[in-house]
Amino acid sequence: MEKPQSVGLAIRLLWVSLGVDIVPVIFNGSPKLAAKGPAFIVTVIVFTTLIMAFMFRQIAAGKNWARIAYAVFYGLTLPLSIGMLFNAQISRPPLTLIVMSIQIPLQGYALYLLFTKPGSDWYTKASQTPMHTDN
Repeated sequence: MEKPQSVGLAIRLLWVSLGVDIVPVIFNGSPKLAAKGPAFIVTVIVFTTLIMAFMFRQIAAGKNWARIAYAVFYGLTLPLSIGMLFNAQISRPPLTLIVMSIQIPLQGYALYLLFTKPGSDWYTKASQTPMHTDN
């Protein structure tokens, strides 16, 4: 079965969200991160990007576990993200707040596309397809 357009759109939205996430780190930095030095900041960005890239590639390949794992991660971090967005006692640079207000709906819509038809049907069929091995 061919990958539905909605799944392709969801993957693109996840990549855009990841790209947007890096912007405030580069332009605003973080006092806590800055104290650890530029090597640490670069390491965190690279490590996070590699993990997310792996996850997105697995989601794009029809791996149901990756879709579910990303949904769980999103669900666990959503209350924290919304709390940081609306908590006046937590000081955040405006760019960070703008990025968060873009990311939350982007990721939510991507997950909606992945878990509703035709995306959900594609993942069901992809998980039922036997694995091929080269011997």
